[in-house]
Amino acid sequence: AARAAPQSSAPEKPAENLLPLRLQIPVQHPYLLLTRADVEKARRAAATQPSAQRSLEALVTSARDTAAKPLGDLPAKGDTAHWNVASRLVQVGLGFVFSDDVRLAEWVRDGLLAYADRYPAWPLTRGRCKTFTQSSLYEAMWAENIALAYDLVADSGAFTAGQRRHAEE
Repeated sequence: AARAAPQSSAPEKPAENLLPLRLQIPVQHPYLLLTRADVEKARRAAATQPSAQRSLEALVTSARDTAAKPLGDLPAKGDTAHWNVASRLVQVGLGFVFSDDVRLAEWVRDGLLAYADRYPAWPLTRGRCKTFTQSSLYEAMWAENIALAYDLVADSGAFTAGQRRHAEE
């Protein structure tokens, strides 16, 4: 017959943390979608490669075209048009990063502040969603784009200290 292993009364030793976590948030934006080093690399490529130059010019032109139209009122809670708004904020934010055109950053800022004004007042749906009513996954994916847009323009100089705090909170 097999014997059971003896039970030890000593408490188990905690497992060692083999992968220590050192969270370091960069001081300078952007750092989520791309970093300043990525931007400089793209600019160097555009300076020497005509196709890269055309790509950056097209990105900036598209951003300027989008920002030439007012954002307008935000869609109603639950409207999937929020996807489009968030995508446009990221697109124009990228245009700012590659052009340093502060008007693009201001357009993104205005969109982010519009959400900062409305989002807290929207009631929760199913205890977990504010922008969408369908799924918390939709909410998370939308919020990711909002965070990316903010990161792209956070250091643009377009925000007052109060506006920055409002957008972040």
